[in-house]
Amino acid sequence: MSITEPLLTEDKISINLESQSNPSFDKFTKDYILQEISVSPISTLNIKKIEIVDLQTGKDAVSKIDLNQTWMNDALGEGKGKSIGKVEGGSITNYLFYLSTLFEDIIIDNPIQGISLPKNLCNYIIHHELGHCYDHSTRGEINAKIITDKDPFIIADNIEKSLYMFRGELSACVFSNYAADDIVLKMLIFNLNDAYKKYFNWTNYRKIKLAKDSSEIYLTNFYFSIFDLCWCTIHSYAKIIGIRLNNPSLAQAPINFSPLIPAPVISLLEKLENTIIKEWKYPELPDSINTEVLKTVDNIASVHGYKFIHSQKGDFVQY
Repeated sequence: MSITEPLLTEDKISINLESQSNPSFDKFTKDYILQEISVSPISTLNIKKIEIVDLQTGKDAVSKIDLNQTWMNDALGEGKGKSIGKVEGGSITNYLFYLSTLFEDIIIDNPIQGISLPKNLCNYIIHHELGHCYDHSTRGEINAKIITDKDPFIIADNIEKSLYMFRGELSACVFSNYAADDIVLKMLIFNLNDAYKKYFNWTNYRKIKLAKDSSEIYLTNFYFSIFDLCWCTIHSYAKIIGIRLNNPSLAQAPINFSPLIPAPVISLLEKLENTIIKEWKYPELPDSINTEVLKTVDNIASVHGYKFIHSQKGDFVQY
């Protein structure tokens, strides 16, 4: 498969917002993105198009490129950026999407989670998506397994999709960590703690609901919640690992875990980080890392009193 590097110019950036066009905002945003891309040390980007969207236009814009993908906007919050890799004409090309509020917040200096430095976050997210572009083009892994909430709970399928996401997020963070600073690290730690809290509470809610109604749909939803609790914790921590890997300014920075996260889970995450630091050999991503990730998932489940069981009669979670 060949890799091409088309020249990125202003005409490849489009503004797709529900509100009326603002020429000043459009020019500021395009210039800002082009400036950030010009200073990126990553060379293999293969960007075909960049689109600035809002929460109303993002979903349709993404689905036009890939019907199997959508803009993230769920209990964990709204997505700030997205990249899609596609094979077109025998080459991998990338489509990037950025949320308009990233640039609006810079203009008005809008505080994010109480931190009045939105420029740090915007710059990192721009480069984070560039990291995905490089990873798409280098490893060629661009298609995740499709699983919907109507599918049965199959452990192997969920692991396949989750490992794909883990490898992609870890790689993108490693190759964009030059744009990360202590402010970005604090944001990612906040996201980790917030994600754990939400999935922990959501799992407990479904467990209580299941006690009142043990129908198949509630049982399956409960299984997915446990799986999500384990994997979302790992995915969130993978982003922290990625920006710290080979980044001396952040490698020794303390991680302020939420008191809600059990100490054994923190130990498991730290052990996973040590394994990745030791075994990191991009682009191969050795099996030793995948093995440690899967062990960590099972052990996080065990800390919470759960065990994933594969059987001929169907997969389930023992609790």
